[in-house]
Amino acid sequence: AVFSPRGDQILTVSAGMTAELWDKATGQLLRVFPGHAGEVESAVFSPRGDQILTASRDGARLWDKRTGALLKSFPRTFAEQMHGARSAVFSPR
Repeated sequence: AVFSPRGDQILTVSAGMTAELWDKATGQLLRVFPGHAGEVESAVFSPRGDQILTASRDGARLWDKRTGALLKSFPRTFAEQMHGARSAVFSPR
């Protein structure tokens, strides 16, 4: 689990092939990011907190945090067929 840049939200991953966004103060589930074909192993906020990057064996996906829309899919390449994406990281710039 990771905290949003403002510290008011928490992002978690599950074996259910999703990432979930939670309100820290209320514990309310705000949004689910579905669509991976395998367990989501990592999820992070962008430095501005407006996007979410998820990583799974089927690749990585970039999401709009506010709407939940899938912005870009980065499928695994042939060389990554056995391992997929295990970690999601944003550059600070």
